[in-house]
Amino acid sequence: MGIRNVGRVAASAAPTPQPMGISADLADARQQLKGALPAVPWDAVEAEVKKAQAERSITRLQALQWVYSEVAAGWWPPRRKR
Repeated sequence: MGIRNVGRVAASAAPTPQPMGISADLADARQQLKGALPAVPWDAVEAEVKKAQAERSITRLQALQWVYSEVAAGWWPPRRKR
């Protein structure tokens, strides 16, 4: 009983897993927000998301969407003090 050589599987044969469900929604919301505020440090945006989440008792996805709506209405993260 020998072992047969059946060939190799190419490394790119396996598809890259794509986010699904809430993970995909969160990724899309982050990407949309980052696209709207490309020159702003992400930590300033993240602080506003966390603040909205805590103050409004909402989910992370809702907080991301809320901050995005604030950006659309003209809000801009405050500049850091140096």
